[in-house]
Amino acid sequence: MRGGGAKCAAYIGILKALEENDIKIDYIVGASGGAAIGGAYAAGKSLEEITEHFRKYSPRKYLGLDSLKEFSLFSEKKALNFSKELLGDICFGEAKIRFWAQATNVETLSVNYIGEGKISEAIVASSALPGLINPIDLDGKKYIDGEISGGYGVDFLKKRGAEVIIGMNTDYIHNSGKFENVYERFIAPLRISILTLLAKDQKLSPVDLLFDRLSVGVGVLDFDRVEEMALEGYELANGSMKDIKSLLFD
Repeated sequence: MRGGGAKCAAYIGILKALEENDIKIDYIVGASGGAAIGGAYAAGKSLEEITEHFRKYSPRKYLGLDSLKEFSLFSEKKALNFSKELLGDICFGEAKIRFWAQATNVETLSVNYIGEGKISEAIVASSALPGLINPIDLDGKKYIDGEISGGYGVDFLKKRGAEVIIGMNTDYIHNSGKFENVYERFIAPLRISILTLLAKDQKLSPVDLLFDRLSVGVGVLDFDRVEEMALEGYELANGSMKDIKSLLFD
């Protein structure tokens, strides 16, 4: 599950469709917003709980003087508190589904798959986009957003026995070149780099089925449109259910 801010709500709908068709998920790898939804789902939170949590997110709440002192826009302390509102201190070992949060190791600039400790902390580390949230320190290592260095994690998952891998990606660059707000304008160059990396990763290690460019036309901060995006993901997954079942059972 890749990032994309509020656009990641489409994943909720995909998960709902899989649930309704009794399709069991063995592993989840998530980065940034995908880590937030994937981590919460893996921890046993219901899709209704995740939807409500996402819907009440407001970036303005997470601006803080502590972050400005460190030259970042959002407060990592407030981001962690928001993550803990849903997940508390649930650790990876307590998860219902095996989960890893992708994060970029600042020292090595390589992707790391965090699978130990508190899920809430790993999610914030996976979402720490440079300039927006300061690097997050976990066990003596500093991490930033996992999308910067990681792809869909296909090789990582296959080494652990995964046979069928579904990729989910919402991020999309508007062809018009227009951005809805200062935030989108700020991260646009990073998003272009991330999408370029992702395209290369997909060529080298392709997923078996890809839900791509979800929530087109929706802004990364449009958290008031969570239900709409979840419905889009639900309808798309149901429309692809024959393909999914064919991959799993044929």
